[in-house]
Amino acid sequence: MTPVTGYQTTPIDHEKIGHIENSQYRGELGALTDDNPQQQVRIGRMTILIDEKLAELEQTIELHRAGNREGSLDLMLTNLGKRLMDDIRRVAQDMKMAESQLLIEREQAADTAIRSATVVTGFGTVLAFASRNQYVRRNYTNLRLLQRNSQ
Repeated sequence: MTPVTGYQTTPIDHEKIGHIENSQYRGELGALTDDNPQQQVRIGRMTILIDEKLAELEQTIELHRAGNREGSLDLMLTNLGKRLMDDIRRVAQDMKMAESQLLIEREQAADTAIRSATVVTGFGTVLAFASRNQYVRRNYTNLRLLQRNSQ
């Protein structure tokens, strides 16, 4: 076993790793961000990076399985896998930051809408009470006139 930046050159059972079915997750992520063209570009970039990373892992495994441990180790020593993971993390961080900013903007818009609704409701309530008071006064005045006229 030779540790190399977090990797080990031990036999890896590809069946245990399994094939990652990430197209479903890509589709869900795409649907969640379909109103955001910048995020769609990032998803496209992330998809390419993930495919490249999986291909790099597959190549490393196949070299090792074929008995070419030096070739497998040489591939790991290129740091291609690390660079790909760094790029994946960077894109993921960009996506997270963009979503956080969007959340802040949407919360501010919601707060503005709430304040506007509160002002309109308050004004409407004052107007309703003023109208009611005017209606009550008019009816009271009419009632007194009717009482005077009937006497």
